[in-house]
Amino acid sequence: MYWWEMTVKKLDMLCLSVITFTELFEDPRAKLIMYLVVASVFLAIHNAYHPFDDRQNCLADRLEFRGPRTHFLTLSILRLLLVLGAGSGVNNVAATVLI
Repeated sequence: MYWWEMTVKKLDMLCLSVITFTELFEDPRAKLIMYLVVASVFLAIHNAYHPFDDRQNCLADRLEFRGPRTHFLTLSILRLLLVLGAGSGVNNVAATVLI
């Protein structure tokens, strides 16, 4: 739907831009946490509204859901690797899985 792209997606980009380009969060770890928060909020919003039409067994909704889910999972894995202080071998395996 056109309103979804114009409002929710633009708000998502605005939040990410504020986190990235302002000095609200100077620590890179804090920025990563905020990225994860924004990703989870917009994933929940998308899951609650299912903004696309229901033709062909909700195909558009299911395909569009993969983007926010991938964004959330990528940030979650990165945050987990930082918290655990994983070595280079574990980081290489995680990078391979993400690709």
